[in-house]
Amino acid sequence: MKLYRFNILIFFILFYLGPLNAAQVLVFKTQATGQASEKIAKALSPLIADEISKRKGMSALSSFEIEVWLKHKANLQALGCNDSKCMINIANQMGSELILASNLTKLGRKWALTLSILNTETGRSVRRITGTYSGSEDILFELVKVSMKRLFNEKLKVELETPRFLSRGGFEALVLSFDREILRNSKRTTPLRKQMLLDIVYTGLDFDAAPKIELLRLTASRAIGKIKILMLTVDSALKLDNLLKAYELWQAIFDDLKRIAEIRKRGRTHGITPDASYLRFEPSRPIIWVSKSKREAYWKASKIARKVAVKAIQAIQRKNLRSFKSNFFKKFRSQAGRSYKEYQEKRRKNKHRCELLPKIAHSPWQYENAVDLYKKNKKTVIYVRCFRGKKAYTENRIWLRKLKGVWKLNHW
Repeated sequence: MKLYRFNILIFFILFYLGPLNAAQVLVFKTQATGQASEKIAKALSPLIADEISKRKGMSALSSFEIEVWLKHKANLQALGCNDSKCMINIANQMGSELILASNLTKLGRKWALTLSILNTETGRSVRRITGTYSGSEDILFELVKVSMKRLFNEKLKVELETPRFLSRGGFEALVLSFDREILRNSKRTTPLRKQMLLDIVYTGLDFDAAPKIELLRLTASRAIGKIKILMLTVDSALKLDNLLKAYELWQAIFDDLKRIAEIRKRGRTHGITPDASYLRFEPSRPIIWVSKSKREAYWKASKIARKVAVKAIQAIQRKNLRSFKSNFFKKFRSQAGRSYKEYQEKRRKNKHRCELLPKIAHSPWQYENAVDLYKKNKKTVIYVRCFRGKKAYTENRIWLRKLKGVWKLNHW
């Protein structure tokens, strides 16, 4: 006798029968009842969504993607809703035709998982299945797989067919979730990346694919800008490394989009369905650092220059124009006056202030630029981070030149 005994009690409410080729399904958070814990129930939604997405022509969004999308739309009232009317309303907003609702119940050592497919147009249940087993929670995920197989064992009617690709709302939820997970260095970024890119490939019309490509490209550009701002305030090598990995992955997305553009163009040219097999989902290209010896050499060579930069920053913070200008070469002092006025105006409007960028927060390209500049013509650039109140929001540069053994500013 096996350690765990499965009794799959299938109650199909078959309102429709026929072939199902494609569908977009929203998988809402599993509801926990009886002795079932919320934590275990919450973990089931992405697993159920993954099982649906494995089926040819079907796309699924888990409760995590739905939650991120609702927060982005500032629809906070809909967060955590569990009644069918609320779920159908969200599905209609996201352009999804089907909903999968689930309930997990535990009584003693007995578990029951109920899965229901709802048609958002009619609000009626299309199919319902209850799977039960006795044992520990360790094998609960296996119950999900078996139950999902049973749920889609019979095909649904043709009227429920939809395009195999995600709606614009569904794709937006996917991109928003990817953007969130990438900064968390989450393992979910890999399946999310594949789902996003494959969806663009399989989107039938350029009319529908173009907005998705533009959304992903725009999100990538904004995310890279955000990462560069976050780099200004890192306080450990680990945090910097995580940000650089996120940066690399977004760069890989740009490469993926170039491949997809070629795949779709080839499909149009030859009158064939775009072939996703050309997508290898290769690891992102690593950012190459300037060698440690060169970085240390730059840091040593710019020691006095940094002190001059600090004096200039202190002078402008004290509103001492004369002292500020004294740190510049004479021919650049008129420009120094303009920089001083701009700084004080920003300071008055939004509590603008600047300070030297800490050593740990320097990125590879900042080092590369600084090392290369110093190596060529005895110039150097000192990086500065600027704040609005307590929030870092931009990077500035102070340019210095060494003449007759003296470092002075030539540009702020």
